[in-house]
Amino acid sequence: MKKVLYLLDTIQTGGAEKSLALIASYFEEYEAVFVQIYKGDNTIPPNTTFENFKIVKLNIIGKYNFNEAVKALIPIFKKERPTIIHSALFRADIISRKMKRIFPQIPLINSFVNNSYAKVRYEKLDFEHKVKLKLIEWYDRWTANRVDLFFSNSHTISQSNIKALKINPEKVKVVFRGRIIDDIKLQSGKKKIFLDEINLHNRNILINVSRLLDRKGQLDLINAMPGIIKKFPNSILLIVGEGNYRKRLEKAIRELNLKGYVFLLGYRKDINELLSISNVFVFPSYYEGLPGALIEAMIAGIPIVCSDIPENKECVNEESAVFFKSGNIHDLEKKLKLILDAPEETLVNIAAQRQAREKFDVRKIAAEYENIYKSLYIK
Repeated sequence: MKKVLYLLDTIQTGGAEKSLALIASYFEEYEAVFVQIYKGDNTIPPNTTFENFKIVKLNIIGKYNFNEAVKALIPIFKKERPTIIHSALFRADIISRKMKRIFPQIPLINSFVNNSYAKVRYEKLDFEHKVKLKLIEWYDRWTANRVDLFFSNSHTISQSNIKALKINPEKVKVVFRGRIIDDIKLQSGKKKIFLDEINLHNRNILINVSRLLDRKGQLDLINAMPGIIKKFPNSILLIVGEGNYRKRLEKAIRELNLKGYVFLLGYRKDINELLSISNVFVFPSYYEGLPGALIEAMIAGIPIVCSDIPENKECVNEESAVFFKSGNIHDLEKKLKLILDAPEETLVNIAAQRQAREKFDVRKIAAEYENIYKSLYIK
């Protein structure tokens, strides 16, 4: 059986890594081996398919140490003898390109999973961080010609990275992330109580699932809550995820007197259950990759209110979601009130489920991966 060696920073972080593991679990012709380059917590993330695969952990210390990683990978390459090398995220991509110089005969794929060099990202940075990001962009561009093919998880990200990295568009294939379509279903009957500390009885439950980052727009959502509560006093907001923006969000909750209305739940293992008891999924991001949390909300079949960024519009359209202008708190509040006012009049949840089945079925995505791999295989 042919083999794909996946190079990842760690297996602990986010959606890109977990998505690759899920897709690989549906391969029919390829064996997948995952390499964790940098030191993680050495545990397999819960609720993932990583436990089904061989995982090689290099446990490189430090943020970069590219050359040390290359030295550690050489015997792995010789032992595993992969047919394809596939990496995701910047550090792993750079290391894979260094390995390409040593093993030029093995086809190399890198993944575009973020709109890393988007104009809106630069606009939100101070001067020092703008310079750092520009240096990273230049280094990325300088080494990108060593890659045989790029996978992009959305057309928006493909176009952005082609422009930033000066890549031939013919070297980029757009392949969406896959999900198990039947994995998330709304529960009928009385809502279950999953959170002992929160009274969910007869509440309008708004939910956001995302890392706590400035670009994810949770601060806008919190700022919209006083207006929502004024009209719908039984409303609460659950924010699921963790990140370096937590303290800023906690401060906003205190300043707006939203204790008892807005809850930062951190990491949860019961996201599917939380989606199933929620009334509205809210996704106010400024820029994204292909948003896995949004896709999961589509599958769950709950009404969606999301920012009108191109990345979101590749998942849902006017038939399957209610859009608000990104960064516009007034418009966000208005659209949430629209959904809460007459949820029975909206059919966006039904359309979203149908579109998720058409676009994101993991079995179709896995077959597409394998077909592209076969087209690159050097006999």
